[in-house]
Amino acid sequence: MTSNRLYDRISRDPSMGELRDGNTRLFLMRADAFMDAFRRLDEDARYSMFSAFAQSIAEHSGQSVKHYRHELGPAAREIFLNAAVNMAADMGWGGWAFGPNTPGEMTLDVANSPFVEGHGVLKTPICAPILGMIEALGGIIFPVDPVVEEVECAAVTGGDTCLFVARIE
Repeated sequence: MTSNRLYDRISRDPSMGELRDGNTRLFLMRADAFMDAFRRLDEDARYSMFSAFAQSIAEHSGQSVKHYRHELGPAAREIFLNAAVNMAADMGWGGWAFGPNTPGEMTLDVANSPFVEGHGVLKTPICAPILGMIEALGGIIFPVDPVVEEVECAAVTGGDTCLFVARIE
């Protein structure tokens, strides 16, 4: 099995100006520059873009999640979620902590979300990429696709963490 740490697997080709994790092309970007594009949209457009972004992450990251799950084999749920925690940290997506989890529900606390830091205060949750990633993970963890919500966002609450819940309905 290959490492579940992104930096152990990443390949760099400076002459081509690219980073890859296997066949998947990656790129680095400033969180503030990325999230400022959303800040410049009116509220309706911003909501639509966050929704589209979450769906895109769920779809494309879902492909990666399935690949990593295949590499881990019939690993216990906790081992797979630990690999996701490591990947999130390696990607700069904040400090993830799963649990407590029940058979039909999975919770995730995210400290230091780059999306909150990059955007700042807002009236609605803004961590759409994490929402999409949890949807992708939930599609592997649960026997059916779960409903996923960001129930608390530090951009809204002014707190330090965001809370996500994936549940089977």
